[in-house]
Formats: sequence, C-alpha cells, structure tokens
Amino acid sequence: MERISERIYKAIEQAVVTKEYYWAKNLSKGAIDELSSLEKKILFYKAARKAGEESLDVLARHKELAREALYSWEEYWRLTFNKLQVSRNAMIEATQIIHSLHDKRTYFKGPSLPLNKTMPTETASKLIRCLLEGYKPLREDQIIMALNVGESVYEIMPNITPAYVLNVLLPIIDPSNTRTYLSAGDDALTAIELHVYWYWYVEYKQPPVTENLVLYRQLRGMFAEKS
Repeated sequence: MERISERIYKAIEQAVVTKEYYWAKNLSKGAIDELSSLEKKILFYKAARKAGEESLDVLARHKELAREALYSWEEYWRLTFNKLQVSRNAMIEATQIIHSLHDKRTYFKGPSLPLNKTMPTETASKLIRCLLEGYKPLREDQIIMALNVGESVYEIMPNITPAYVLNVLLPIIDPSNTRTYLSAGDDALTAIELHVYWYWYVEYKQPPVTENLVLYRQLRGMFAEKS
C-alpha cells in the first residue's frame, strides 16, 4: 500500500502544478500565505480531483493501481479484522469511550498503562477503580473493552496509509468508482481513528493531533457529493 501511495502522490504532484489544474490558481502569494495548512491541503486535493474527473493522463494511467490497492485492503481486512472478530461497531464504540476519557483529561496514574488484553476482567476493574479518577458515568467494563479493542487495532493497523489511499488518492485517480473506495475507506478511517486515540491515550496521556483525520473526513464529504 505504501508503494501505491507514493506512486499516486507523485502523479498528483505533477497534476496540480500544471497551468490548468494549479492548486492555488487565481490566488495571490499573500492569499496563499494566509491559508492554514489544512486549507492548503484541501485546495491541493480538490485541484487533483478536478484533474482526475477530467481524465488528466498523468492520473488516469494509474487506475490499475486503484484496483490493486482496493483488493489488497479487502484481503487485509479479511485476514486481520474479520479473523480477529474486530467489528466496525466495536471500533466506533471504543473510539467514543476513549474520546470521552480524553475530553475529561482522565488518564491512568503512572508512566504506563497498567492494563492489557490478557488481564482478568476483575483485576482490570480493580486497577481502574484505584488508578483512574473521574471516569464515571463510564463503567469499568466499558473502559476495559475500549482499551482492549484499541490495543488490537493498534497491532493490526500500523499506520494511516490505507485510510489515506482509499479516502483521498483513489477517488482522485478513478472518480467513477468513488463510492466503492469510500465504502472501504470508511472502515480504514474508523480503524485508524481508534489507533490514534488509543495510542495518544496510552503513550502521551493527552488528546491526539487529528489534522489528517479531519482532512480525510472533509475530503470524503466533498468527493461523495460528486459521486
């Protein structure tokens, strides 16, 4: 997936510096400088999407990579998430719970997370009651479930690349199949969101940086409207 991502991104870079599809077309240098990082990225990918919709050759020639990436992801999902019975609904619920803990700034005392997936539920519940303050109205069993699912997803979803490829890159090079890519991309984005929220909860004990996740959600909405 990383190889596919690199090849498509290079093609997009070429597309958005052409005269017709320049990403900052009609903007002055001053106007560009005033844009936030997120705004610049949105303009960049919107310009690429337009080039893809008009079948610019440098993008259209990579459609076979789109099919390869989709098949790769579907097989990976089957062999990992399905095999381990990690459902999308479970990931959404786990993310909501960990998001709530972040919002409350409710973190475990000590340098590391005292819980793990192999720990008996009663032992984990006692540790939560002793080492975690301000988590109610959440229940101990909800927190255990969220952290266990989060740990599993962290192990099988190592990086953001699948979410990026499926939600951003593939709808650009093959716009006619946008809905198919976004459907698969929704699962990938759900997984990486949990990965990020769990990792920041465990490792940094502070709310995560989510700019890329916000970007992908915004682009998904834009691409879906035109599909």
